[in-house]
Amino acid sequence: MVAINAKDIVVTGNKLKEKVYYHHTGYAGHLREMTLAQLMKADPRKVIHHGVLGMLPKNKLRAARMTRLKIFVGSENPYNDKIK
Repeated sequence: MVAINAKDIVVTGNKLKEKVYYHHTGYAGHLREMTLAQLMKADPRKVIHHGVLGMLPKNKLRAARMTRLKIFVGSENPYNDKIK
């Protein structure tokens, strides 16, 4: 599956400021948090990746399905001929 224009995501309400993504580095006390606006500025592909990952069932096929997901920031991609 190909997802294009990841930079053009529109959210409603105050989600840009209030939605928080957490990441633990593995070290004690190193819980990192990033708002949706910060993540969109850093890498908008991660927002799509995180959303799709959360929607898939938590089983052995999840990782294999995620490898088939191709996310692009703009509309230019090597799969243009295959998208209709």
